[in-house]
Amino acid sequence: MRCCVISRFYDLFECRGAEWKIVFLQPIYESDGLNPVQPGTASAIQAELLASFPKDYRYLGYLQPKLGMTVKRDMPGVVGPEVDALYERDEAWLASAN
Repeated sequence: MRCCVISRFYDLFECRGAEWKIVFLQPIYESDGLNPVQPGTASAIQAELLASFPKDYRYLGYLQPKLGMTVKRDMPGVVGPEVDALYERDEAWLASAN
């Protein structure tokens, strides 16, 4: 199986001296899914476990523990308190730069 993730990158840039630098890089997850590597084949998925992960990166979250990774459950998705907090924090950061 192959995990396909659709996300957008939310980046903050700052001019430091004469150079622009990335000061913050955050993916915002929109959706994901699993595709069989060989068409017509599929692996069994534990529906209850799958449903325990955040909706916008559910399949990625499902696969990460199987690879020995820890799933961050507070990553921003399309809507929700995580993305709202991200926008609020960065609006304050932008206002402080003026």
